[in-house]
Amino acid sequence: MIKDFLNFLKQFSKKYFISGLYLNTPRGVTVLVQITTLPIVLANLRLTDYGLFQLILAIQVWLNVFTANQMTGGSIRGIARDLNGTLFFVFFARLKFFIPIITCGLIASLFIYQAGLTTFSLLLLLMLIFLITGFLPLTSIRQFFFAKKQFKQFAFWESLIIAISTIGATLAVFLTQSILIFAMTRFGLVVLISLIGFFYISLKYKLFSAYKQGSIDKEVFSYGVKMIPANFVLASANKAPEFIIAAFSGTGNLAIFSVAARIEGVLRNFFSSSTHTLFFADFAKISQSSAIKKINAKLKQGLILTTLMSVFFVLLGYIYIALFLPQDYQMAKIYLLILGLSLPLLALQGIMQAILEVNFRYKELTALFILPNLLKLVLVISLGIRGGLIGVCWGIVLGSWANFIFYYFFTLKRNLAIRLINKFSLLRKLSNF
Repeated sequence: MIKDFLNFLKQFSKKYFISGLYLNTPRGVTVLVQITTLPIVLANLRLTDYGLFQLILAIQVWLNVFTANQMTGGSIRGIARDLNGTLFFVFFARLKFFIPIITCGLIASLFIYQAGLTTFSLLLLLMLIFLITGFLPLTSIRQFFFAKKQFKQFAFWESLIIAISTIGATLAVFLTQSILIFAMTRFGLVVLISLIGFFYISLKYKLFSAYKQGSIDKEVFSYGVKMIPANFVLASANKAPEFIIAAFSGTGNLAIFSVAARIEGVLRNFFSSSTHTLFFADFAKISQSSAIKKINAKLKQGLILTTLMSVFFVLLGYIYIALFLPQDYQMAKIYLLILGLSLPLLALQGIMQAILEVNFRYKELTALFILPNLLKLVLVISLGIRGGLIGVCWGIVLGSWANFIFYYFFTLKRNLAIRLINKFSLLRKLSNF
C-alpha cells in the first residue's frame, strides 16, 4: 500500500507540480501576508468592529448568489475551448443582475443609517460599491487564467492584489484605528488593481473583439440562471454560522470565530479550489465517464495524502493563534481543531464538482447544492442553539461530511445512486399499494 501511495505521489507531482505551484503561489502570498498583518489588524480594531466587518463579507457572498455567479465559473469551459468572447458575454449578462441588487442594497443602507446603525450602514455601502466596480473584473481575470491554464499569470495578478490590498489596509488601520478606513482602503485597492488586470487581458487577448464576433459559449447563461436557487441554498448554509453567531452571540464572538474560519478558509481553498482548478481544464477535453474512471482509480491514495496535509496545516494554524494573536482570540484554536476535521474531504469534493461543472450537469449540481446544504443548515442551527459556537463548528463539520457523501454517490457512484433511488421509489409505490 505504501508503495502504491508513493507511486501515486510521484505521478501526481510529475503532472501537476508546476501548475499547482503557480496556482498556489497567491495562496502562499495570502498566508504570508495575513499571518504578518492579522495581529496588527486585530490589535488596532475593536473586537466588535472586526466582527461587524466579517458580517459584511458574509452578506457580500450571499448577495453575489443573486447575480447568477455560477456563470463566471461555467465560463471556464467556453474559454478553455477558445471561445474567448465568453468572458465579456458573462460580464455583461451578470451586470444586468448586479444593477437591481445594488440599487436595493443602497436603499437598505439608507434605512439602516437612519435607524442609527451608522458604522454598519457605511460598511454596507462600501461593500456595495466594491461589488459593482471591482468584483466582476476580479472574478473574470481569475477564470480566464484558469481556463487557459496560465497559472503563472494568475499567480502574478492574484498575488499583487492580495499583497497590496492587505498591506495597504493594515497600514491604514494602524494609522487610524478606524474600521471604515480599513474597509475603504481594502476594497479600493482591490478595485483598482482588478480593473487594471481586466483591461490588460482584454486588450492583450482581444477579448472584446471575440465577443463581437460571436465566439461565445452561450449555454453558460441558462446554466448560471438555473443554478441560482441551488447557489442560494449553498451560500445560506455556508454563511449561516456568521449570521447565527452575530444574532445570538454578538459581533465580538463572531470576530473570534472568524479567525478560525479564515484560517480554515485558506486551507479549504488550498484543498478544494486547487484541485477543482487543476483538473477542470483537463476534464473539459475528455468524457465524463473517463474522468470518473481516473478518479476512482486513485481515490484512496488521494484521501491519504489530503489527510496527512490537513493534520500538518491545522497544527501550524493552532500554533500561530497560540503564539501571535491577542488573548481575546485564543478560543479560536479550539474552533480551528474542530473545523479542520472536514479538510481531507475537500480536495476530492473539488475534483468531483469539476467533473459535474465541466459537463454543465446542472440537475445533479442543483441537487448537491440543495440537499446536503439544507441538512448542513439544520445541523448548524440545531447544534448552534444547543452548544453555542462549539455546536456551530460541529454542525459545519458534520454538514461537510454529509456533503462529501452526497457528491461521492452522485458523481463517482452515480449508477449505484440511481439503483438505490429506483429501489426506494419501488418500495414507496408498493407501500402505497
